[in-house]
Amino acid sequence: MPCDDNTKKNYREADGAVKTAPRNFTTFAAKKGHPATTPGTLFTKEHPEHMKDEYDRKKEIARKEHEEGLKKRQEKPFSQRIKKSDAFSDIEHTYGEEGMKFPKKKPGRVAKAQVEHPGPFRPSNPSKQAKQDCTLAKFPEYLEDKKAKEDPNYGKPRQKPVKKDEERPQWRPNTFKKSIPSPSVATNMKNIRSSLPAMMRR
Repeated sequence: MPCDDNTKKNYREADGAVKTAPRNFTTFAAKKGHPATTPGTLFTKEHPEHMKDEYDRKKEIARKEHEEGLKKRQEKPFSQRIKKSDAFSDIEHTYGEEGMKFPKKKPGRVAKAQVEHPGPFRPSNPSKQAKQDCTLAKFPEYLEDKKAKEDPNYGKPRQKPVKKDEERPQWRPNTFKKSIPSPSVATNMKNIRSSLPAMMRR
C-alpha cells in the first residue's frame, strides 16, 4: 500500500488563471485607550450604567439574614433537661418506710447577723500626704563636710594611676575560676589509669 499520495494538485483553471480559495475571516486590531475614558474600546459602544454602592450594604444583608433566622426559630428552644414531674403517689406511701434509710437533710445556712456601722472607719490622726511637714520632726539643717572643703576630689571615684610606659592599663580577667571536670569523666577507671598509672599498678 502506498504511504504517500504523490498526485499533483492543479491550482489553475482551464484558461490558465490561478484558482483562489474563499476569503478567510478577519479581525480588528485592539482598541487603544482605557474603557473608563475612551468610548469604543469595549464590545458595547456606551459605557456601563453607574450602580450605586451603599456603604452599609453589608450590614443590611447581615441584618436581613438574622431576621429570617429568627423567624424560623421555634417559640421555645429545645432542651435536654429532664423535668421533674410529680408521680401519682410518693415512694414512702407506696412501699412503706420500714427498712428504708433516708439521708438526713442538712439544715440551711443561716446568715450571721453583722454589726452595722453608721459610716466607714476613719482614723483619728491620718498620715500626712504633703512633701513638707509629713514627718514627726522638721528637716535637719544641712552640714557641710570638713573633708570636702580640704580635698576637692572627696567623694569622687578613685582613678587608678597609669604607668608612663603603658598607654592604657593591662587587661585582667574578671574571674579566676577554672573548669572542673564532671564526675562521670573524672571517676572513669580508664581515665584514672591513663592519668595515674603508678597508683593503679598491682
